[in-house]
Formats: sequence, structure tokens, C-alpha cells
Amino acid sequence: MSFFNKNLDLLKKRMPELAVKVEEAEVSEDITIDISKDGLLPVLKINNTHVHSPYNPIADAKNWVKKNTRGIGDEPVVVLGLGLGYHVLELIKESEAEIFVVEPRIEVFKIALEHIDFTEILNKTRLFVGEDINSLFKEIPFKYLIYKDKYDIHIMKHNPSLRINLEYFERFSRKYEALKNSSKIKLNIMVISPMCGGSYPISKFCVDALKGLGHQVDFIDNSPYYQTFKSLEEITDDKSKVAQLRNSYISLMSEAVFARASEVKPDLILALAQSPLTIDILERLRALNAVVAYWFVEDFREMVYWERIAPQCDFFFTIQRGEFFEELKKKGVSNHSYLPLACNPLIHKKMSLSDDDKEKYGCDISFMGAGYYNRRNSFSRLIDFDFKIWGTEWDFHSPLSRFIQDEGRRLEPEEYNKIFNASKINLNLHSSTYHKGVNPFGDFVNPRTFEIASAGGFQLVDYRSELSQLFEIGKEIVCYKDIDDLREKALYYLQHSEEREEIASRGQARVLEEHNYENRMKEMIASVLERAPHLLMKENSSSINSVKNLINEAGQNTDLGKFLLRFETKEEIELKEIIKEIKEGEGDLSEIENLFLLMESFAE
Repeated sequence: MSFFNKNLDLLKKRMPELAVKVEEAEVSEDITIDISKDGLLPVLKINNTHVHSPYNPIADAKNWVKKNTRGIGDEPVVVLGLGLGYHVLELIKESEAEIFVVEPRIEVFKIALEHIDFTEILNKTRLFVGEDINSLFKEIPFKYLIYKDKYDIHIMKHNPSLRINLEYFERFSRKYEALKNSSKIKLNIMVISPMCGGSYPISKFCVDALKGLGHQVDFIDNSPYYQTFKSLEEITDDKSKVAQLRNSYISLMSEAVFARASEVKPDLILALAQSPLTIDILERLRALNAVVAYWFVEDFREMVYWERIAPQCDFFFTIQRGEFFEELKKKGVSNHSYLPLACNPLIHKKMSLSDDDKEKYGCDISFMGAGYYNRRNSFSRLIDFDFKIWGTEWDFHSPLSRFIQDEGRRLEPEEYNKIFNASKINLNLHSSTYHKGVNPFGDFVNPRTFEIASAGGFQLVDYRSELSQLFEIGKEIVCYKDIDDLREKALYYLQHSEEREEIASRGQARVLEEHNYENRMKEMIASVLERAPHLLMKENSSSINSVKNLINEAGQNTDLGKFLLRFETKEEIELKEIIKEIKEGEGDLSEIENLFLLMESFAE
């Protein structure tokens, strides 16, 4: 009997996007179904290896549950490997815990839906099927390893599934281990700022966050050198000579960074976009055995210097993915990770304003930012509102001139936080030098989005493709698609203050829990630890039998290291536990497993 249509109908209600993928999936020839020896139950077989017992899969599943639920508490349970789901069905019967299931192959899920009634599994678990590892760890419950100070997950491994999908689950284990340790391990970190621009305050926020996490931080603040750099253009009218002078100045600043790094000997160097670093210095910094990370907090379409920088870094973090990742791949760069911007709750916060501040900053609609082309063009449609514009690069000879505050001077973060608090509506329009209004293809989310929300301000923001991954649109933040839509929503929310305040409150709660710089730095460090495991050794362990020590001693990519990854959730391991695991396993013994059995015979 086929259960597929029944299962698919329920899946469409619970997880419609996954249902579409299932319908489109084709089951490969290496996946087949046998019947159990008693002739009653289907048994999954992949590459001629049974995923469940060919004799009695239900009894096998019950034994698995009994073995793996020892010591389980209130924490959520994550099952690695689905197969036909026998073990998950038995787990549902025995446990009240919240259950999540990770299965790498969509074809396995499809064939399971064809042969097993999945009603209980679909109703009582959350399934992650065919998910990219990085995307998986953005989901509940895994993201809470970053977002919550104390958070435990009970991992239950379905070993036949792990053996069949070895590479996938090895990556899962490395990522999981890195996330667990990202708050424990304390590093010596050097942060390099640009001389000016939007990424300069971000560099300071990173420093505050890293110090808050307990890391030792050496901050290379390059802002004092900006005026000298800018004054070089006054020396000569010859633009080529000015460019030569600027390049020489940046080379000197880069040498200063290297001299400092040679003395400090950091474990990790974090450079922000526009940091004055030459390609030569990047290479020499890596030669110091420091891990070099670069956070490119800019639009890759506008600022193309990433083509030179990215290949020279150990890690390249971006605020865009999709098309940008494809371009990085073309350049042979595989060390990239998506890391969106955030807020600093110490600065971007709800505050009480004096009467003078309310008078100065208060209005129906405000905008804080530079006068880019699309903003100058769009805001001319808002001059019938009580409107205030703050920031630089605005045209004082335009109809907007009477709305520009404080003569268009540059404000400090503490000042624009007052704007966020005082305004009924904070307008957020991402910059563009060539669109007249909203960029219909916009993807990255600017820092203002998080900062306004963190301050408890209500905002109207132009739609960006990444926003729905960061906020619940309509509930935590409100988007507009064009200026007509902006006007309509501005009028609505000015008249509905209670609804406006509820949305702002929910948005604030979201960013304070998830989208702050401490969480971003945890995530960055976890990415570094995942691919630079030698830094894990900074966490001291007093026991020679520490599983972490044993894996690092063996090397994660060796046969022994890969075998020991089965026990990574344990603090320590003894030979008798390894032997028990081997004897309870299925399939042919590996060379490593045979060696451990030989060791047992000597021990006797």
C-alpha cells in the first residue's frame, strides 16, 4: 500500500515548500526497498547497506530509543538521520521532548513517504530535509546555540544514516562543536577599522561585542589618519600623483598594522570594509599564523575591490549572498559566509528625552542618512508631511532644503538614537546611485534597520529580499514597495498609533534577542572555529581522555578522527564505551573498528 498521497497532503499543510521539493525529487538507483525477514515491513537499503534491521526494524528502533534517551532532560532532541522513520516513531511514543529530525537526502524522505504512514512524524516533529548546513544552523533550535547564553540540545545519532551520509554529518558535527564552543573559547583578537565611513562605527561595535564576550581585543583605530589622507588632494592638482600619494599613505598604514600584529601575535585578525590593508600585508599577516577575517559590509555591485581582497583572506564575511556567492565562486573563493549587520543595544536603545530633545528631534516622519540620488528623488514626494531630514550630502538648493536639519552635519550614533526615539515614523530607504526610488532587486539589509528597531522606533523600510529571514514582515517590521505605497502606509500608521507601537515593540524584542553584535561575533567565531580547529585547543582540558583532545590528536580528517566524532557529545570516553558502540552497530566492520576490538582482546 502506498501512503504517499496521504502523507503529501499533510506535508503541504505543514511544510508547503518541502512538499514541492518532494514532488520534484527523483529517487536514485542506489535507494531501494527490501522487505523484512518476517515479510511484514519495508526496509530501506542505500548502496546495498540496510538503514534499518532487515530482521525486525521495530525492535531495532525500540533498542535505539532505549539506548539514546538515557539522561535526557527537558532539552529539545535532534535526531540525525531519518531513514524510514521507525526510530523516530518509537521516540515519539517514549518522549515528551520537542523533536527535530535532520535528513540530508530529499530522495530518502520521498521513499519514506511512499512506504510509511508519516502522520505522527509530520504532526509531532520538525523536519529538516536536504538543508544546506549553514542554512540549517540559522533555524530553531540550532540558532539558539548563538542567541541564548545557556542552551542545550540532546543529539541522537542514527548511526546507519551517519555512515551513509558521512561528509554531511561530519560538517554538521564540526559546526555544532564550533557553535557550542564559540562562547567558551577566549581568543586574542585584533580589530582593524577603516579611516571613516559607515563601517567605522561598526568596527567599534565589534570591539565592544568581542570584549563583552570576554575576548582580549587590540583595536587598530585608523580614524585619526583620515584628515591627513584627505589633505593629500590639496598638495597637487595632478590626480595621478594624488592617487600615488594616497597609495603610499595606505601602504604606510598597512605596515603599521603589520608591526602591531607582529608584537601582539593575535589568534584572529578582523578587518572591516575599507580598512587600509594592502594585498602584500594581508599575505604577510597570514604568515604570522593569525587567522585573517574580513567583514565586507558593503554592496558588492558598487564596491568591487572585494575581487582583490577576498582571495587573500582566510574568511570573508558578507552581508549579501545569492548572486554574490556565485561571483565569489567564479573567483575561486570558497571561504565566504553570510553575516548580516546588527545593532548595539548599549547605544541603540529606548530612552527618555528631554523637552528640548523632543522639540529638536520629534516629528511625524524622519530620515537619518546621506543624500543619495534615490533618496533626493523620492523624498520630494513627502514634503506635505511633518518631515525632518538628518545627515550629510543633501542639496540645499532643492525643495527639500527646508527639511534638512542642523545644516546637514554628520551626527554621532548617540544623536541619531534620539531621532529614532522621537519620531513617530522612522523612514528607511536603502541607498542607490542609479534607481529613482526603491531598488527592486535590493538584497542586503542596512544597519539602520536593526538600529531603529533596537531603539524601539517604528520604521517603514523598502522591501529587501533578505528581510523575511530576519524579521516577520507585517508583524515586526513594515515594508513598502514604492513611494506611493510608502505614502499610503505612512498615513495609515500615523493614524493608528497603538498598532504602530505594537509592531515596534515586537521588532525591538526580535533584534535584542537575535540581531545584536555580540551574536554576530559569536557566529563569526563559530565559523572560524569550524574551519580552524586548532583554535579549539585554546580551551584547556585536564583529561587525556577528553574526546576533544583525542579528535584533535588524531586529526579530524583521519579515519580515526572521523570514527571518534561519533562520541563528540561526551566529555570523556573509555575503551569499553567504544567497544559497546562497535558491537551494537550494523554492517561490516571498518579497519578502525577491528583495531579497537583487537585492543580489547589485549586489555583482557
